[in-house]
Amino acid sequence: MSFKIAELVGLIKSTVQETLQSHFDQLDFKSYRAVHSPRLTARHRKNRPRWVKEHIN
Repeated sequence: MSFKIAELVGLIKSTVQETLQSHFDQLDFKSYRAVHSPRLTARHRKNRPRWVKEHIN
């Protein structure tokens, strides 16, 4: 069996990736994309204290 260095590196990377993926699956880790929300505008910042007071228990 004669492997080139690049082939060995590729084999090691894929093996490590498969091992990690297997462990993540066993731990029931799931991937997701973070939700991006818009920035607060000056109007939002101004109205927020009023909204909070209205919605406190």
